[in-house]
Amino acid sequence: MLTIEARKAEIFQDENGLHPFAKSQYFIRGDKLLSIAETEKTVYTEFFTPAGKFIYGWVKKADIKMDMSD
Repeated sequence: MLTIEARKAEIFQDENGLHPFAKSQYFIRGDKLLSIAETEKTVYTEFFTPAGKFIYGWVKKADIKMDMSD
């Protein structure tokens, strides 16, 4: 599990965090997400909003806190 620590954490298409989506997507501080894959600088996650929208992509580790207890 991971928790977003930044006010807004941009979601990227690539594992290097260089290519954001054409329409910017963000997670906000306090969002709790599942860590599916990880690189040295980013984490891949998939998320369904309460409205049923599917959001996926890479988030920079600088914007998150990893929770190893879950």
